[in-house]
Amino acid sequence: ADESVEDLAIQAGNISDMATSETWTRIASDERLHIERVKKEVLGMEGWEMGGGGGVRDVVFGANDGLVSILALVAGIYGAITESHLILIAGVAGAIAGAISMGAGAYLSSKSEKEVTEKEGERKGISKRGTPEEEREKLVRFYQARGFKRQEAEAVTDRVALEMESRAAYTIGEEIGLTSEESWPPIKAATLTGLSFAVVSVIPIMPFAVMEVTPAVITAVIA
Repeated sequence: ADESVEDLAIQAGNISDMATSETWTRIASDERLHIERVKKEVLGMEGWEMGGGGGVRDVVFGANDGLVSILALVAGIYGAITESHLILIAGVAGAIAGAISMGAGAYLSSKSEKEVTEKEGERKGISKRGTPEEEREKLVRFYQARGFKRQEAEAVTDRVALEMESRAAYTIGEEIGLTSEESWPPIKAATLTGLSFAVVSVIPIMPFAVMEVTPAVITAVIA
């Protein structure tokens, strides 16, 4: 359904008659909102699930690294230290450092992807800053001349500008290998990765807070 709506929006933008193009663009926009509402209310899907899976990637990456690296850390320390509380302290320190490191790495990675996309857009002469104010006003007046009220003309203009901006960004991403499904806000990527690392790292650490060192190691490995 999502792909069909996107195709409809693209075809609407290719129609030469502005009135017809605007009508079908509005229909595509309404259908997109309807699909998102169905996903959220009927299927129980959240925004990050509808956005393409960027958040899932960050969560899985952080959780997997948190489990494996901290388990390896406490198991390695066990070979030299036989006191649970010392291993617990080392594990907590490793979890904190790892969460910060993973979060920073995810932030830089996501930010770099965004910057590469923007630079490529500038190189190709495609602005991602939206429609300039004077051009927007011209388009608003065009729709007013077609019989739209001022408020309606502004809404249509903004919708058309958004469609064109999204299409340009998607085209750039496809050309350089970065699709919209892969992109994710840097702060969100860092937060999800760091938090998932920290939360999952509790699994191999917790046994050392309540058990003797040898049973704790066995429990951490089994868990």
